[in-house]
Amino acid sequence: MTTNDMLIQLVNRLHSFTSSIMLTGSLASGLDGPLSDIDLIIICKKEEDIDTVRNAVPHVKLHDGRPLFDCKIYTDEEFSRAKAGKDHLFLWNSFQNSKCLSGRDISHGIKLNYRIVIDTLWNLVSEMEEVIRLIADRAQYTGCCFQIISACSMAYFVQKLILKEKPPGETKESYLRTILGSEYLVARERYYWVASRIGTGTTKSYRIPKDTDKKYGPKDYDAMVAPGQEVLRRFRQLITRVTERSEYI
Repeated sequence: MTTNDMLIQLVNRLHSFTSSIMLTGSLASGLDGPLSDIDLIIICKKEEDIDTVRNAVPHVKLHDGRPLFDCKIYTDEEFSRAKAGKDHLFLWNSFQNSKCLSGRDISHGIKLNYRIVIDTLWNLVSEMEEVIRLIADRAQYTGCCFQIISACSMAYFVQKLILKEKPPGETKESYLRTILGSEYLVARERYYWVASRIGTGTTKSYRIPKDTDKKYGPKDYDAMVAPGQEVLRRFRQLITRVTERSEYI
């Protein structure tokens, strides 16, 4: 079965549970390659449909181990909050090149707001400070990895889209690898472990089972300290620079 066949099959399967399915990323813009994933933004009709939608997504992996389908799943209410909050920059960028595959086209009406971006960066600074405390206490390894990858991805998009600079590495993945170094692969694996269980867009809470991190010891936590601190350092710099830029817009 081809990638396009899997996509068509998934859209048909989700039609009755969703009010919108948007294709974004390289596939929507026609710039996809052999290692491109399929980026979807999905709006569920009801909150109880989230699990049904998430479980319907095929668990197919690319050659580099990443999931083929990268789905951001929201309800209508969550999507409205996301546009004005943490996912504002992500959604604004995603809809620059997007295609509506099912339901209504939700790509209109998102205008880049510097104040929302700056507020989001401040919130992420607080989250990263908490992550570093947890790592020092050797607690919640998987959750910390998820937060570090999420924050590092945000830093990439801010540098590229807001500051109009070329981040280290040509792609987000190469940027993450540059910043996280030798801990990139394990952090990415933990990120997708969590994402596959909650959907990376939905605000639905997910409690990571305590036994999930049993195999990670002091050396694993210690190795994640430097990447976490580097991401935090970059966020503090980005806040200053985005604030300065916004004053000239």
